[in-house]
Amino acid sequence: MPRKRDSEVEQWVLRELSLREIRSREVSVFARDGVVRLRGSAQSHKDKLAIEEATRRATGVVGVVNEMRVKPSTALIERAPFTQSPSPDLLTQPIAIQRPVVKTAAA
Repeated sequence: MPRKRDSEVEQWVLRELSLREIRSREVSVFARDGVVRLRGSAQSHKDKLAIEEATRRATGVVGVVNEMRVKPSTALIERAPFTQSPSPDLLTQPIAIQRPVVKTAAA
């Protein structure tokens, strides 16, 4: 079977991505000799892998270079309040500093 043109491979990949339930729509697809380079951003690592797997299933793809980035989470991180104060002994103890050992060459 003859190899698909790069533009055909790109279209097959985009079609495959549209058939899957992938939340990310920020995907750029570039093909050269059947090797597809993916760029853009995904909502999660799971989406990034799903995009890569869908790309591998597309007609004419012989390899995938996945350069997708995962968007940082926008969820708020709740921190537990600090309920225990450090002991006074810990604050007054001297800190031990370890000095590097320097060896000199014997003359």
